[in-house]
Amino acid sequence: MKPETLGAFIDAVYAVAITMLALEIPGELNAEFDASDLGNILVEYCIAFTVLFAFWVQHRRINGHVEELSRRVLWFNAGVLLLVCLIPRATTLVFTYGDDVTVVGFEQAIFGGSTQTRAALVDGLYLFVVFVADAILLLLAHTAIPRRSDGADRHVRRTKVVTSVLLTSCLVLSLALPFPNRYFALLLPLVLFFEEEVTKRVAPRLA
Repeated sequence: MKPETLGAFIDAVYAVAITMLALEIPGELNAEFDASDLGNILVEYCIAFTVLFAFWVQHRRINGHVEELSRRVLWFNAGVLLLVCLIPRATTLVFTYGDDVTVVGFEQAIFGGSTQTRAALVDGLYLFVVFVADAILLLLAHTAIPRRSDGADRHVRRTKVVTSVLLTSCLVLSLALPFPNRYFALLLPLVLFFEEEVTKRVAPRLA
C-alpha cells in the first residue's frame, strides 16, 4: 500500500465525521426550543468541528513524514480513526449530561454508590476518546517517522510531546477546578490546532 492510499482514507474518515456534525443539528424547531438551546448546539458544533480539524492537521502532518506503511503504522492509524469517529457523539453527550466530576467522582462511579454515575460516564468517555487518540498520535510520531539529517522529524516529535503534555495538564485542571468538565473542550482546539505557536511560547528551545 502506498502512503497516498492511507492518506486518502484518513481524509475520507475525517470528512464524514465532520459532515455528521452538521447532520446532528435539528432541522425543525418546536415551540419549547429557545435561543439558549440553539446557542448550545452551535457551541458544540464549533468545538467538535475544530477538534476534528485540529486532529486531522496533526494526523496528516505526522503521516506526511512516514515513508513505510508497516503493520504497526496501519494499526496506529486505525486506532486514531476509531476514536475520531466517536468525538462528535462524545462532545454532544458531555455538553448534555456532563458535570463537575472530580477524581473521587470517577472512583465512586466505578465502584458504585455515586449519584454522579451518568455524568462521570459521559465525562470519562469524552476524556478517554480525546486523550487516547492523542496518545496514539504521539506513539505514531515517535515510532513511525524515520530519522532525518535535516531535523524535520525531531521538530514534529517535539511539538507533539509539548501538545500532549499541555492536554494532560488541561485534564488535571478540569478535574481539580470547580467547573463542569465540559469546559475542558474549550481548550482543546487551542492546544491542538495551534501546536506550533504553543510550542514556541511554552518551550522555545523545542520549536
